[in-house]
Amino acid sequence: MSQQNFQHHDEGRHDPNKDHKDKSPHRNIVDIDAEMIYQEKHWQPLSELRPDLVDSFKEGTSPLTQMLEDQTCEGVLHIKGSFFEAHKQEIMGSIRHSDDMARERDPMNRVVNIVRLDEMDIGVFTSKNQLAVTLGKKLDSAYKGGDLNITWSKGDREVEVVWTKDLD
Repeated sequence: MSQQNFQHHDEGRHDPNKDHKDKSPHRNIVDIDAEMIYQEKHWQPLSELRPDLVDSFKEGTSPLTQMLEDQTCEGVLHIKGSFFEAHKQEIMGSIRHSDDMARERDPMNRVVNIVRLDEMDIGVFTSKNQLAVTLGKKLDSAYKGGDLNITWSKGDREVEVVWTKDLD
């Protein structure tokens, strides 16, 4: 797990994502860092690059790369309690699988960082708020007896999902 800390939005604080959410490029862009291209009015995996358009691409930055540079997110899942350490491999495998599925549907939708926030709190930061909700719901469904709380986004704040489960 990365030690890099992503920022939680505080009330009234400027959200760097806000400046990038609605800005759509007007030309073909390749973002090498995110392995994505902007063509035909939306972001796609680099593998979707049309050979007839290669010469029309300019290097640029996707909203995802900007989010990573600014260390911001739209969703966060907190995994709390002693259950995580005992089931770490299974839980991380489930998160990786959900991340892969989300990226297949939308290359902008992904887990951007996983950080141990303290001894009993793992933060899973996501580029889109619905992925954090999906991850929390999957954990709650797979491991009965946990407690799932979802605080939906308000203004510039990310959605916050907290799943808590201790060993029985």
